[in-house]
Amino acid sequence: MRAYQLSRGGAGIEGLVLAERPDPKPAYRQVLIKVAACSLNYRDLAIARGTYRLPVTSNIIPLSDAAGEVIEIGAGVRRVKVGDKVNTGDLVCVLEAMKMQNSLPAPASGTVKAIHFEPGASVAKDAVILVIGK
Repeated sequence: MRAYQLSRGGAGIEGLVLAERPDPKPAYRQVLIKVAACSLNYRDLAIARGTYRLPVTSNIIPLSDAAGEVIEIGAGVRRVKVGDKVNTGDLVCVLEAMKMQNSLPAPASGTVKAIHFEPGASVAKDAVILVIGK
């Protein structure tokens, strides 16, 4: 696959280079997305500038937001399958905070294009949890 990557965090936007990488295989509880559109956001810029608050691996692909098509699922994925569709109002996620659960309905009808979290992972305020497209 082709991807833009940074050799290291702090390399700057000019440090983005196009690289050939092995085609990924989804690991346990992961899905593989054929990316149709992507954008760099503030988190990606912070990684490039070296101001991101967490450690950054070398040859990182700075990509927080993308949309595409689910083309393969890994072991342990039970609730999503290739080409799944959701309807406006369907339950797509349950967030737990301080022993309280909040159900999130789908804001639109369409196909699940990307999932941006792992079950049990922390979710930051304003984080994109999943992407639904037509």
